[in-house]
Amino acid sequence: MLGWVLAVAAVLATGYGLGWNGLHSGRPVAQISLAVLPFALVGSSSDAAWFAEVVGEDITFNLARIPGARVISRVSTQTYSPHGTDVQRVARELKVRYVLAGSVDRNADGVTMRLQLIEAATGAMRWSERIDTTSSALRDAERRVANRVANALHLQLIGEEATRVARADPVSPAAEDLALQGWAAWNRGTPSEVARARELAQRAIELNDRSVMAWKTLASWHLRARINQSLPAEQAEAGAEQAANRAMAIDPDHPLVHTVWGAAQVLRGRYAQGRKALEHEIRTNPSHPVAYSYLGMAHVMLGEPRLAIARYLEALDISPRDPRLSRFERHLALAYLHNGELDKAVAHARQAVSAPQVDRAAWAVLAGVCAAAYDAPCLEIARASLLRAWPDATVAAIESEWPPQTDAFRQQHAPFVQGLSRVLDLR
Repeated sequence: MLGWVLAVAAVLATGYGLGWNGLHSGRPVAQISLAVLPFALVGSSSDAAWFAEVVGEDITFNLARIPGARVISRVSTQTYSPHGTDVQRVARELKVRYVLAGSVDRNADGVTMRLQLIEAATGAMRWSERIDTTSSALRDAERRVANRVANALHLQLIGEEATRVARADPVSPAAEDLALQGWAAWNRGTPSEVARARELAQRAIELNDRSVMAWKTLASWHLRARINQSLPAEQAEAGAEQAANRAMAIDPDHPLVHTVWGAAQVLRGRYAQGRKALEHEIRTNPSHPVAYSYLGMAHVMLGEPRLAIARYLEALDISPRDPRLSRFERHLALAYLHNGELDKAVAHARQAVSAPQVDRAAWAVLAGVCAAAYDAPCLEIARASLLRAWPDATVAAIESEWPPQTDAFRQQHAPFVQGLSRVLDLR
């Protein structure tokens, strides 16, 4: 349905270097760096709101498929306002050179998009266009806009990305709308919206069980239920795997399908299969932080902390304002601990409890890491905070977040478990 947004994916293919030192990595950014701001809404219908969010994500996904591009994750850019945002501030905070902004209007007759590609340092507009299209003319609109954007920057189109449009199977418009609304609700991330996402996905499947977007949303819902333990582990894992299998069977090329399928395999302890799927996702969608984080988890479980560190740093690099920041940081802290880098482990465990949204597991990681590092001042603060946040915490409950443990993981993880046991024994 949204294939025409691939047009913008052909914007950049080379040139324009911009070096910087990232918050978590000293490596220079890719030559192409950009962020897609939330689109302003034309009109006030709720239909336009979710549609604009999904279109923005689709554009972000397809821009990320440009070889060598660094594209900021959608969950980090959606924290900005679509109205009157200081583009130069966005560029400084996210360390990007280009910002794509615009508006969207969806009505009974079709879709109107107004897009602007801005070079943030100067405020110069590199390209802008109004796009009016109908469902029957989406492919033509895609090719037309892709060529105009590429010509504006004197770049060559990436043929595969300029022509890929359709999903594997057509889905009824009513089912697809429900599925897209569900995915937009899922991305908002609040408890009420997450619950609504599941309901919308199930309604979409009742209308048409070939909706990849709906199965992907259901798989994501079960993955979150497994992580936050709102469902029994076995039930959540089975639900995630079943929904991911359905999505993969319908269209393995659909965005993020390999992420949900790979994540489900990791949680089941099938690390080789999960790693292969997640690596495939990253090759085709380098801007999705969840793929990096689950791949990091697979590496941790396989006793490969150095590889895990690299993956978690990449997740933080492309999504510095991610609502899952605390979880990324605490897993990174444990990877550093497994790798014997105690100072970095403590530093990132502290970052985990300083994130905007902190769960009680972050305090458990800080306590265990500080104990393993014999950092007494840190340990005193962490222990008090852990017992306030999780008075009945046990080692078993804290460790239940992890999937099935390998021998390599247990050996590297032993200092953390021993440190955590000492902390809890002091109650």
